[in-house]
Amino acid sequence: MEDQILTKDPVIDQMTLESGADILIKELNLILNQPYLIDIAKMGQDKYLDALATINFDREQLIGDLKEEEVKKVSNFLWIILLLKTKKEKQCNLILFLEIIFKEYNIGIDLENFCIFFKNRKNEKNIVKITELNFNILKGYINQVCYLNKKNKSSYNTQSKVAERIAKKIEEGRNKRNSMKNKDQKSVFCNAISSLADGLKLPLKTVYHSFTVYQFYNQLKRYQKHEEYEQLMKALLAGAKDIKLESWYDDL
Repeated sequence: MEDQILTKDPVIDQMTLESGADILIKELNLILNQPYLIDIAKMGQDKYLDALATINFDREQLIGDLKEEEVKKVSNFLWIILLLKTKKEKQCNLILFLEIIFKEYNIGIDLENFCIFFKNRKNEKNIVKITELNFNILKGYINQVCYLNKKNKSSYNTQSKVAERIAKKIEEGRNKRNSMKNKDQKSVFCNAISSLADGLKLPLKTVYHSFTVYQFYNQLKRYQKHEEYEQLMKALLAGAKDIKLESWYDDL
């Protein structure tokens, strides 16, 4: 089954990302609304980061806590479904996030049939199902708009006590590895927003309401590159040597 899973990352046009425009996912027949910082603020950054961590869960993290052959019996997507089966809070966080970026749809998770479904609000007969076969397409689009792109069912019984034990091991392993990293990421996220607002001389509220997540990270990197250029230029004018000056408006 797994050799049929679509793994090629989709490519979104750069101008589409930078403009904040809605994105038609032709492969899935879904319209993705790029998330704004204010959307994340309303949702809560902890829930946002948790939803992204769930979407990007990698089964390789489990090797060591569990036997490799046990881990590789099923796809990343089915491990995610197992985690959602046992963690109601993660279900809620994931659905909340998906409904932010897919505003035209009611979204649900069918844990028994291993799928996430998108039901068009205007035409409820129009239903798109995300399974292990097309999940990577969805994941690829989400990771790009969130600036993260660079970086067997029949025998899989989530009702069993064994599955619950495995899910517990997943959670323990993830918490052990990621607790410090997530803590740092949360503080950096808010601090970076404040820093960019200060650097661009914009009210903090304006930044939250005006920037998508992609635009924010892209503008932040551009601003940092411009600041570095200015500092190096001052050093050159002061007589410093052996300094390589790179244009701040080149590709990031």
